[in-house]
Amino acid sequence: MNPARGGALLALVLPAAVMAMLLTSAFVARPAGILTTPLTGLELRLVPAGSAVLGDRTGVDREHPARSVTFARPFWIGECEVTQAQWRAVMGSDPSIVTGDDLPVERVSWYDCQEFLARLGTRDGRAYRLPRADEWEYARRAGSSALPVADEERAFAAAAGRYVHRRALDPAASCPANAWGLRGMEGNAWEWVADSDATYPERRLMCGGSCNMVPRWCRPEARLCYPPDFIHERRGLRIALDAE
Repeated sequence: MNPARGGALLALVLPAAVMAMLLTSAFVARPAGILTTPLTGLELRLVPAGSAVLGDRTGVDREHPARSVTFARPFWIGECEVTQAQWRAVMGSDPSIVTGDDLPVERVSWYDCQEFLARLGTRDGRAYRLPRADEWEYARRAGSSALPVADEERAFAAAAGRYVHRRALDPAASCPANAWGLRGMEGNAWEWVADSDATYPERRLMCGGSCNMVPRWCRPEARLCYPPDFIHERRGLRIALDAE
């Protein structure tokens, strides 16, 4: 594994006994601080350094393996998905089919996201980026321990409420917040992340599920992969930033 600044520094495949211990002993802290971007008003929350068990022992290949991951440094991540109004303020146009200023922007490719982040960064000199997949999952879990798959599906389906399997996007800020104040991470729009897929390295990963997916695909560790020029409904983004 290659360590990345602000990202995961340790990933170990663990036996079941050690995994059980980590499920109850992962250290976390509650985030403090909000950062607001210029012009768009995008708000980012500070995610604390800590450790968590990520992944799944029984899911599909790109969810394997369940492992302990340590984040040595805090990082910022968007409180909500980027909205259509925020995208339009930076890019000058909106590619979404179902329109609404407060809805998540959709039909954006991974390349489009990189262009958006670069333009946003020119306004204040910050190096905005997509979150890495492990960062995204860590932020989504917000200190929670992994559950057995069947229980996890029920738990996250209940938490997501009407935002899962309802076939319509909701305003980004209207989605329930997790314990760290992050909204819409369970099934509003799929969100591009920075990583390439391990099996198909020419493709990029997405996390979070979408409003038309069954709960199984809205779990924290669930991921899809697509070519970086792929565009489709209910595919958007959330921004991230290394903490100084």
